[in-house]
Amino acid sequence: MKTLLKNRLVRIQLPTVLLGLALYAGFAAVGYAQDISSMVVTAERPAHSDSVLMLRDEVRATAGDAVWNTRLRVATSLGAKLATQPHPTRLAGRYSGKRG
Repeated sequence: MKTLLKNRLVRIQLPTVLLGLALYAGFAAVGYAQDISSMVVTAERPAHSDSVLMLRDEVRATAGDAVWNTRLRVATSLGAKLATQPHPTRLAGRYSGKRG
């Protein structure tokens, strides 16, 4: 009977100890996270605004070239697809949908 009581106490103490350790680890993690200092990143404005205008013109030129190249590629691939497809023969006339 005494051994059964001891086993019961050991069974109850083990989960309690494990939960206590987990709780302690959680508080330690929160404390460590509070100790980390926050980093502040600042940026300065450029002294000359001419570089901003040059950058804008360069971006516009590059974007225009990209649009032109995309249109050329799409037109080329579409033309190649349309050239390879067989076209059905159609008759022009008033009753072209009726046969006989």
